[in-house]
Amino acid sequence: MQFINKILYYMKKILGLDFFSAFFYEDYYDNKKINSTLTTPNAEFIIIENKYILEKIINKNYTFDIYKISQMKNGVNEQAIPFCIFVNKKLAHITWLALNDRGKMYVDGGFNWPLKINWSRMGFWGLAYTNLKFRKNSFYRYTHEQIQKFLLNKRLKLK
Repeated sequence: MQFINKILYYMKKILGLDFFSAFFYEDYYDNKKINSTLTTPNAEFIIIENKYILEKIINKNYTFDIYKISQMKNGVNEQAIPFCIFVNKKLAHITWLALNDRGKMYVDGGFNWPLKINWSRMGFWGLAYTNLKFRKNSFYRYTHEQIQKFLLNKRLKLK
């Protein structure tokens, strides 16, 4: 796994490919968890794990900024999981997570990077976007902490 981490590192450094990440359970240590909080007023964090949650927030008039509702539905139908931060029901940040090959195809934008992934121990995230109005609020960092916690909880459930 160190080899894959090195490949990802050099792809990001040399080619400027900084739109996806892989998470390896054994690279994350519980004692180093940082528990940040959302400090922006009216900010709310939502994990859209399925189409029912998506429909519920659409019906509550949440908006998705650059994303069209059809794009959100397509991603969820492809088994990608959006981790979202909304401020006043407007999308401020989104990062997509894949837990299988089908979701990965959506998250890596169709590039289909040739990574052999053991889905019982790994997650793959990307397509991160933060609305310009909400940059410098640590939404990216907060979301990735939540993704790591989500993956650790998934791992515990697999045992």
